[in-house]
Amino acid sequence: MSRLPLFLVALLLALPLTLSACGGGEKTSEVGTVSGGAVEFAPADAAMVLLANTDFESAQWQAAQALLDRFPSGDKLISELLSEVEQEGLDWETDIKPALGPEVGLVALSFATPEGEFVGFTKPRDPEKFAQLLAEADDPAVVAEIEGWTVFSDKQESIDRFQQGREAGSLGDSETFNAATAGLSGDGIFTLYLDGESLIESATADDPDAAQGFEMLSGTLGSLRSMALEVVAEKNGVRLDGVVETEGGPVLETYDAGLPSEVSADAFAYVSFSNLEDSLGEALDAIGQSTPDFDQQLGLLELGVGLSFTEDLLPLFAGEGALAVAPGSPLPAISLILEVEDDAAALATVDKLATAAGGFVGGGAKPVSTEIEGVQAKQLAVEGVAIFYAGFDGKLVVTTSREGIAGLLDDGPKLADDPDFQAAKEAAGMPDETTGFFYVDLGKAIQLIGDYAQLAGDAIPLDVSENLEPLGSLLAYGARQDGAITFTGFLGIE
Repeated sequence: MSRLPLFLVALLLALPLTLSACGGGEKTSEVGTVSGGAVEFAPADAAMVLLANTDFESAQWQAAQALLDRFPSGDKLISELLSEVEQEGLDWETDIKPALGPEVGLVALSFATPEGEFVGFTKPRDPEKFAQLLAEADDPAVVAEIEGWTVFSDKQESIDRFQQGREAGSLGDSETFNAATAGLSGDGIFTLYLDGESLIESATADDPDAAQGFEMLSGTLGSLRSMALEVVAEKNGVRLDGVVETEGGPVLETYDAGLPSEVSADAFAYVSFSNLEDSLGEALDAIGQSTPDFDQQLGLLELGVGLSFTEDLLPLFAGEGALAVAPGSPLPAISLILEVEDDAAALATVDKLATAAGGFVGGGAKPVSTEIEGVQAKQLAVEGVAIFYAGFDGKLVVTTSREGIAGLLDDGPKLADDPDFQAAKEAAGMPDETTGFFYVDLGKAIQLIGDYAQLAGDAIPLDVSENLEPLGSLLAYGARQDGAITFTGFLGIE
């Protein structure tokens, strides 16, 4: 691939990090990356479109600069990036910044070849500076002026195809694009759009293994129609919003998670899910249809364990579930918590599974009875790691620590009431009902990693520790909107 597209992609991705070197006033840009001129200019049949807001006086850039300033080594990182630019004989203030227009777009017309077929476009503030910037690429750039936009690529054929695509329709008129980006704000620093049909067609062309993989995924998740992502800088962190549209996939229902009200507030990482039984069953069916002898091998495994995947194991995941991680000794307490209709029957199923596991990998170890906070539980030692499990109050719990069960039984603080968790939900805008969510208190996680490192006779370097300090929490969740699956990730920066 020519270094021209790679250079542009690297430049676009480096833009937020070079912010402090750019200055900027208090003006708010009216350019929108989803509904702005670049969208109307790009062709509707593009396989991929990456749009960047390069108005350095916009509110987005002001917010990104404020976030970067919270990291002690932010200035050092910027200096290193700028020094890389200077090694190419360029200067940010005099060569790059004046050359870029308020929007920069990069279009992939096709992924059918390893090199791809890329075309970039912008309305440069200083056309001469932009021409000089393109001249720094290893391979000469082909440049064209189309309706006030400067269009460039590594070959004329790509520009010709780009123009032909535009004549057939603009991206702004594409129903697929508009449906994919309808849930995005249009105010982000970056917007990425992928056409699912083009992506799959390109990825599976002349590649039977890839075609089989996509067929298996389609059988489980549905056929990908489109995907759109947007990166937005906010006052207290960075938001990633996404929309995925599929055809023929499972209908993911939303639910109001109740287990956070029962899990101990000590949990610093938490994954919430619900009704995985159907999705896991569809995944098994898809694998069976695309993999020879899979059903036969699965049957042999079921015979050896004495359990049926579809009748015994998958029903355990029919209700709400969670994977929680909390401090523990000598290892963190990792707990799988499942709401079940019959906890005694669920416990009997895990008993069979644990006995089989002890025979396969535990040297013949068998579960032994123990008591935790008045509840009868079982303990199994596998490769020196203790695993505890119990069924009570309509729940099945499998954990690496006694505290994983005790925390559900005591009256101590719960995750749902934890101020840090509540603040993370508010910052991310997480609704009461989601299709699932993932939460990490990065401050607690980093502290725990540091404690384990000290016990091992090591330590996190001071400069690394100082730059990790501003990280607050990471929360990601899924939702539904007009039949599409939406997801949001928010990285809190304090």
